[in-house]
Amino acid sequence: MKRNSLMLAICLVLVLSSCGGEAPGENPFFTEWTTPFGAPPWGEIHENHFLPAFERAIAEMTAE
Repeated sequence: MKRNSLMLAICLVLVLSSCGGEAPGENPFFTEWTTPFGAPPWGEIHENHFLPAFERAIAEMTAE
């Protein structure tokens, strides 16, 4: 179960990171990660980064 949750979180972060558009460095979800194995930069992600990422992902999915 723990592995499934981790995989879901990684997939969510990867999908949201492909959104692009915001100035680099402001929101880690909108920048390319240079971490080992493409792991999310958890130390740089804060609570206030999630809502803009979700809003952008929803807007892009609605546009499609």
